Amino acid sequence: MPPLLNAVSLTSGQFAFQVNGDAGPDYTILTSTNLAEWSSLVVSNSAVPPFFWIDTNVPNSMARFYRVVLGP
Repeated sequence: MPPLLNAVSLTSGQFAFQVNGDAGPDYTILTSTNLAEWSSLVVSNSAVPPFFWIDTNVPNSMARFYRVVLGP
């Protein structure tokens, strides 16, 4: 099953979401400001979803996009 993002929230300048999917594979959380160039933020090795993730370093940009993919 592909990863799904749920429970999106923004509090005190921090963005958070819950990742759901199959247990065992590695999940990589990516971010972009333009949907064309993606940077890896974190790799969760052998994750047991659901897991909650908080971006504590949200930059002062107009938009920031997130996606979760399987593997590193």
